[in-house]
Amino acid sequence: MLNITYCLRSSTFHCSELFCGSSIVTTTYIIASAHCIEHIYNTSLSSSLSVCTGAYERNNPADKKKCYMANEAYVHPMYFVDPNYDFAVIKVEEAMDVPHLTSDGYGSTDAFCLPEEDVNYSDYICRVAGFGVWERETQSTAPILQVAPMTIIPNDQCRNIYPVNDCQICAKVNAGETVCNGDSGSPLYCFKSEGAPYHVIGAVSFGTRTCPENGV
Repeated sequence: MLNITYCLRSSTFHCSELFCGSSIVTTTYIIASAHCIEHIYNTSLSSSLSVCTGAYERNNPADKKKCYMANEAYVHPMYFVDPNYDFAVIKVEEAMDVPHLTSDGYGSTDAFCLPEEDVNYSDYICRVAGFGVWERETQSTAPILQVAPMTIIPNDQCRNIYPVNDCQICAKVNAGETVCNGDSGSPLYCFKSEGAPYHVIGAVSFGTRTCPENGV
């Protein structure tokens, strides 16, 4: 699965606290959600943030994830005026090992393609992936990378429920399959058919208060 997570770095440079997902777009750049990094945006990134790729079973010491130091971060210039512009880019110090495959093949990473102009992704197969909360009562996060199908819906329909703007994308899910706390920044990606390139078209920004049972 194509996904990376980032976390606060421990003294041993292992991912110690999962709090968001993100998407590899080059060997050194990552797309994320601005609200995931706003609290450390003006701090020394070299001492506070690392990115880890290739995670599948995140609490398994044998999982072949790799971690890299982040040295630059950029949030959308409109974000602090309008939080709907919930985009960020993170740069790592050294080139990531892309693609990187775990022994079981599930914890794989590769760079996403960026969206193509004037493409209607509602005609594509779309999914979201992440490690966010999957049990509402305990608020426990998923131990294994989760993937859920998504259907893109027009913003004019979405505005009947949520006050979204033109820089946002609405997607609906099946009951019991949705994004939740901990999935912020995770990729919304689409592809034309199995084996076709994956295009990341969005980063998870928010969901419903009743997740994971009910979703956007």
